[in-house]
Amino acid sequence: MKQRRQCVFGAILLVSVMTNIHAAPPTISEVQAVKQEKNVIPQVNKLLDIVNRAEGNFFDTAMQNEFAGLLDHISYEYVNKDAVLLKKLADLVQKSVTTPLLTPEQQNYVANTLQPMIQNALIRASRKRGGPGEPDAASATTQLVSQYLDAASKKSRFIEKVATLQQLLGQAQNQTFSTSDQNRFAQQLSALFKKRPPKDTAAIAALENLASNAAKSSLLSPRQQQYVVNVMLKTMKKEKTKERAKPAVMPRVAKPQAIRRLAVPQR
Repeated sequence: MKQRRQCVFGAILLVSVMTNIHAAPPTISEVQAVKQEKNVIPQVNKLLDIVNRAEGNFFDTAMQNEFAGLLDHISYEYVNKDAVLLKKLADLVQKSVTTPLLTPEQQNYVANTLQPMIQNALIRASRKRGGPGEPDAASATTQLVSQYLDAASKKSRFIEKVATLQQLLGQAQNQTFSTSDQNRFAQQLSALFKKRPPKDTAAIAALENLASNAAKSSLLSPRQQQYVVNVMLKTMKKEKTKERAKPAVMPRVAKPQAIRRLAVPQR
């Protein structure tokens, strides 16, 4: 009887293994169908199934781009959802780092952009509040941002405002910030960019340094970081290049004053 049970169990296991081996690889129409799914959890579950069935297969560029576009979309769309969904999304993103459904470049983007973003969102969603009089980490970072943003707004000189935000970036290292805090910092940075004094080289250099550091800081979301790099830094670089390319203006030569003729005395 015991031997019979072992045989039955072995047969079931063999069927299960053979089913997984011969599972049909996902198609581009399946990925496109997932886009039409209106329920969040089923959508992520279907993508997980697609990733699992993709292992050991090869896909063309059209399929890779289709999957990459959908993965990027839902990552940003659901980044502020609850911890239950974010755990599933984190699992999907992690598996996507090595899936053949993405090119090596797309895998790098997932690993360096989407994965940290989802992990940070999951940490925020899972964070528990402390006891009375013991603020949680989220409120502590919000207080930090408020302290420096308020101080910067009270500064009268442009370069002092920039220096204050630079100090905030120094305090923000290795910390996670809420979307609200990121938006507040982004708005103040954008306001400084719009009011930059183009002829004040020291102020522009300080702002450029601030923007460069902000593009790598968790005080901005990945999309905000991209905006800083592609708009702010590139614009300031172009302005600097144009300023250098301006031809030097020749100073006007003063007209020589007419020499008064001295009357020669008659002899």
